[in-house]
Amino acid sequence: MRPSALAQLAPFLVACGEGRVGWLYLDQSPTPIVTTAIGCALFTLADCLRLDWRNADGSQASDSAIQAAWLRVRSHPKLAPQGGGAFERLTSIRLPEAAIDALVAQCAAELEHDGTPSLPGYADAPDAAQVGAMRLWWATGGHGFAARWPRFCAAFNAARWSECADEDVIPALAKTEPGANELLSALFRSLATPGA
Repeated sequence: MRPSALAQLAPFLVACGEGRVGWLYLDQSPTPIVTTAIGCALFTLADCLRLDWRNADGSQASDSAIQAAWLRVRSHPKLAPQGGGAFERLTSIRLPEAAIDALVAQCAAELEHDGTPSLPGYADAPDAAQVGAMRLWWATGGHGFAARWPRFCAAFNAARWSECADEDVIPALAKTEPGANELLSALFRSLATPGA
């Protein structure tokens, strides 16, 4: 992802309804996953321990404090439907803003690695198209993307942006992130009508 596109990614994800938070929470997937930052999944405790967690006074959080927070959040799946904010009170460790930005960039790089084999045109696509593709990967994963989104991939690789706008709907987001699908479609439509 070009740096100019990466700079647009976090604001776009937040506009779509992803929160930007420094605490741990469970996402709203059928089997909730420990998450932080801007929808960045932490699949294992080891993933969590690698981050720059801080105590309320700014000091480095200990591994035991991080593990305790991880386990506490995981033990409250009934809070997941209420959104990430419902978990804020459960823990006191937090990620600094710089750590959130670094984690978003890391997640983007991992998704790009998995997703670009499905989108050979990605590297040369405009920034907005890279952001749009990343938004889809962010919500659905990059691995095996072409098999799950064949019409979108065909349109993207041919730079048929208006078709991308028609093929980029993620039904599950209608409940968890109202308006996200519309913003994503509008992003691709803006590429189809330059100067609009």
